[in-house]
Amino acid sequence: ALLKKVKEFNAEVGEEVRMTESEIEMFTSLTSSLSEPSSQPQEEVLELISKKLMNWPKDKVLPVLDVVRTLAMKKEVVSQWSTKAMAAYSMAYAQPGGVTPEAIATAQSNDMVLKVLMAASCTGDGPKPSPPTVFMAQRAMCNLF
Repeated sequence: ALLKKVKEFNAEVGEEVRMTESEIEMFTSLTSSLSEPSSQPQEEVLELISKKLMNWPKDKVLPVLDVVRTLAMKKEVVSQWSTKAMAAYSMAYAQPGGVTPEAIATAQSNDMVLKVLMAASCTGDGPKPSPPTVFMAQRAMCNLF
């Protein structure tokens, strides 16, 4: 059911965040291996989730949050996400001349915790998250820590 919903929503989102056929195959492979405790997702699929899928509209991100929630139970995944975010923030603040809004925006684009929080946020234009989306984001946040 999750994969069916992801494919349905994928067809409805903007081209800049829509998965290609090869990305759908990669995501499908990930979802079929989620129940295996020893499976480790490829970095490419984690990047896909972070850069594209977590940028879906709030009314379509629920199944992606469910995958993030499950992935967050794998300490290696959380370590990879947190290392990438901390490195990006460190680079933003270490720039000669000080931090810039662009550098912070780049760092934030690597921050999975922030992305999960924003998926449940009621701020900004566009659709508001549904109660199940907010609940799933809360569950994902719990697993991230």
